[in-house]
Amino acid sequence: MYQRTYNKDLQENWEPMLDHVKTVSDSVQIANGILSTLKLRPERMIASLNPFLLATDVADALLQAIDSRFPDNIKDVFNYEASVESRNAQGGTSRAGVLEQIEVLKGMLD
Repeated sequence: MYQRTYNKDLQENWEPMLDHVKTVSDSVQIANGILSTLKLRPERMIASLNPFLLATDVADALLQAIDSRFPDNIKDVFNYEASVESRNAQGGTSRAGVLEQIEVLKGMLD
């Protein structure tokens, strides 16, 4: 037997979707405002670096006793730039990874 009425469930699906569209639109406008007025201050960024940011790198170095594939010198671990660059998986923090993410986002905006 065929259903002779419009399925009300479909009507109820639209309101949450439209709410999400508005939320995304508002978020894009906010991000645009933030990025258009953003001033990067590398000297302040460097001044705010904290050794606790390298906790994962220290854990990796401590694993060297278990697995020789980890770096030989623990002092080499305390390098913020190397820490960022070592995260080179897709979506990671390495320079190449971030540039790749930027290109993907630019493509989405075009």
